[in-house]
Amino acid sequence: MLGVSTLLSNLAGALDPIVDAQLSTGFYPYEWQKLCLQPGLTRVQLLCARQSGKTTIVSVKSKNKLKYTADALVLIISPTERQSIEMMKKVESALKADPGMPAMKIDNRLEKEFVNGSRIIALPGIEKSIRGYSDPDILIFDEASRIMDEVFEAAMPMLIGSLTSEVYAMTTPHGKRGWFYEEWIAGEWTRIMVQAPNLLVDDREQYHHQMREYCEHQGVNYHISERHLIENLKKETRREYYYRQEYLCEFMELQNAVFTREELEGAAATIRALQPDLDTIDLGALAVSGKSLVQ
Repeated sequence: MLGVSTLLSNLAGALDPIVDAQLSTGFYPYEWQKLCLQPGLTRVQLLCARQSGKTTIVSVKSKNKLKYTADALVLIISPTERQSIEMMKKVESALKADPGMPAMKIDNRLEKEFVNGSRIIALPGIEKSIRGYSDPDILIFDEASRIMDEVFEAAMPMLIGSLTSEVYAMTTPHGKRGWFYEEWIAGEWTRIMVQAPNLLVDDREQYHHQMREYCEHQGVNYHISERHLIENLKKETRREYYYRQEYLCEFMELQNAVFTREELEGAAATIRALQPDLDTIDLGALAVSGKSLVQ
C-alpha cells in the first residue's frame, strides 16, 4: 500500500511535470526546458543548438505522460529508423531514472508498453510506415528539419480527432526550406530558440541582447544555452557556416545554391503576376537539391 507521502508526490507529479521531474528523477530543468513542460501546449517548435538538451526535455515530458496517463500513446518520428531508436534510448534513460514507473508489458528497441496501457513507439520517417495511428497524446518530430514534407503531411492528420494532442518538433536548422522552416516563419506554434554563445562577434552581450529583443518582437522565446563550454565552442568556430547553423540556429542558404530563397520567391511572384492562371511554378531547376522551393 502506498504511503501518504508517495500518494502526495504522485498527485503533485501528475499535475505538474516540472515537479515530477524534480521529485522522481532529480532532474532540474533549465528555464527554457520548463517552458516545454508547461501544461496546455499543443504545438511546440524547438530550434536548438546541438547538445543543448532538447532531446532530454522531450524525453522527460514523454515519461510523465506515459506514467500518469492510462492508454497514452507517444510516437517518435525521425528521418531514419536508427535515429528513432536513438531517441527511444533517451526516453528509456528517463524511464529508468524514475522508480515509480509502471511495469512494462513490452520492451524492445522500437516499442514499450506499460501495464497502464500507455505506449511509446519509434517510427522511421517513411510516409507509409506512420499511417494507421490516431490521436497520439504526444507526437515527436526528432531532427525535424530533416524529415521530409510528405512525412509531416501524413503524420499531422493523426491529430484531427484530438484537441489535447501535443506536438514537439525539435531540430537544428537545415536551410531555408521544408515544412519546419515554413512553420517557423508562419509563427503559429510556440517557438523556442536556444543558441550557444556567439563567439563570432566581438561583443557577445550586445549580440544576445539584440537577439532577445528581435525574438521577443517575433514572438519567439529566446534563450542562451547553459550547457556549452566556451573552450569547446572555440574549436567549432573554424567552420563558420556550420557554427552559425548548428550552434546559432540560423537558417542558412545552401552553400552551393545558384539562387537564394528570396530570389526564387521574387521570381515566382513576377511569374504569377504575368501569368495569374498558373497553378504551380516549378523553380526546382534553379535549386541544387533538384526540388521546387516555391510552388
